[in-house]
Amino acid sequence: MSSHADDPNELHALAAAAMDHAFRSIQPRGPLMPFALTEGSSGRRLVRAVADRIEEMLAATRWLVQESPESARAVVAWDGFSNHTGRRMDAIFVEAYESGATGGILIVQPYESRGMLKKRNEPVGEPGVLERGRPPLF
Repeated sequence: MSSHADDPNELHALAAAAMDHAFRSIQPRGPLMPFALTEGSSGRRLVRAVADRIEEMLAATRWLVQESPESARAVVAWDGFSNHTGRRMDAIFVEAYESGATGGILIVQPYESRGMLKKRNEPVGEPGVLERGRPPLF
């Protein structure tokens, strides 16, 4: 198992996979259900929690990640709003964590809905790092 300092590409690849999954999963007029991707010796796993509210789903998803001791890496993704581009926009957020690292990172990708007949969500600009050194999730 590599550490974040040894090979950050593995964590970045997992974060990119989560961002791709988020864009494939989000509905043009509805929220993205929070989810996590974990990676460990048994491979990659998609984790979702069911709850009445999005905030509860996000908290439960984080808890499920914390309770997965075999994970070497994990990312948690959700939909929200960001002012990262200078204006309020819909955005996908991805928290990325590596086992044994001192902290995680928070990545944001603003998006907008486009299309007349067939609506689709498309990224606006490149993903950006909002925060480094987030408290470790596991």
